[in-house]
Amino acid sequence: MRKIITVVMVVVLVCGFAASSFAQIGFNGIGGRLGFVKPENIDATIAFGAHANLGEVIENVVLFPSIDYWTKSEGALDFSQLGINADARYYFPSSGNMSFFGGGGLAIMITSAEVDLGPFLGGTSDNSSTDIGLNLLGGLDLPVGDNLLFTAEARLVLSDFQSFKVFGGITYLLGN
Repeated sequence: MRKIITVVMVVVLVCGFAASSFAQIGFNGIGGRLGFVKPENIDATIAFGAHANLGEVIENVVLFPSIDYWTKSEGALDFSQLGINADARYYFPSSGNMSFFGGGGLAIMITSAEVDLGPFLGGTSDNSSTDIGLNLLGGLDLPVGDNLLFTAEARLVLSDFQSFKVFGGITYLLGN
């Protein structure tokens, strides 16, 4: 329970700091997302997260930081990972409602593996690590309302603990 409260607090703080810090450079939208993650050597599980649209830095390139979290238990092992992502999306020119993008960025991956040692050894063993990864992503945005975009995204995270993620999310556009 303490881990969940800590993760929620980190998400709220990061989003709050991002909103106040980045509002000066083009804070255009904020949203949430839900999806599936398939970590290396672990069964697939559900992931959730939040993201921000910081606007176009050069033509068709949008800064799109995000944060995501997943957890999975397999027998005596409990895994969790918090990803803090600094991504850029390149939007391909299109004439329709859908906007397709490809992109990438850097990720800070905070991974935890906890093992229940059982009644004979007593307690648990916790192994945590933090490493930098590379995100490769692609997807599409589809308007679903005046200020709402639906996003579908596939993401490959290349790090010490690799994963493949598929997200669906909603972005509320500010000031449109």
